[in-house]
Amino acid sequence: MPGWDDSYLKAHVEGRYGEERYNRWVAQKCGYMLLDRDLYRGRAGERVEICDLLTKDKQLICVKRMDGSDKMSHLFQQGSVSARMLMTNHAYRDKLMDRLRQLDPGATFGEASHWTVVFAIATSKPGDLKEIMYFFSRAALKMHAEAIKSCGFRVALAKIDKPSG
Repeated sequence: MPGWDDSYLKAHVEGRYGEERYNRWVAQKCGYMLLDRDLYRGRAGERVEICDLLTKDKQLICVKRMDGSDKMSHLFQQGSVSARMLMTNHAYRDKLMDRLRQLDPGATFGEASHWTVVFAIATSKPGDLKEIMYFFSRAALKMHAEAIKSCGFRVALAKIDKPSG
């Protein structure tokens, strides 16, 4: 994932907050579909964000800054809820496929194993993500990764380098 430079993004990318600007910039720079804040609206107030960025290679990228265990837990829940809903909710899957076909008109869902849920985490801390993550975040990641894999999806972790300050 490209680096996250708040100063550059504030000066060059429209958006109300850092994650929104970063996701817009990456979508434009890399040719990904921006799904940040593009909510699936289901029954009785059910609103779910599928992911932040979608690639034509069937990667569901969920992006967060590593600012606390609560934000990391939300990130991991986003991935596991999406995986489960993609396997059980046809309207949810249809929304995803509508977006994917904007990148690749001939795309099909195929098998869950063709898809990867990517947790992209921005931090200025040096080192491997699994080593620098908060203890509860590592535990939550393990639990949610197992849930995602049980649905047949692959899981990946990506570090987004973020300058200090």
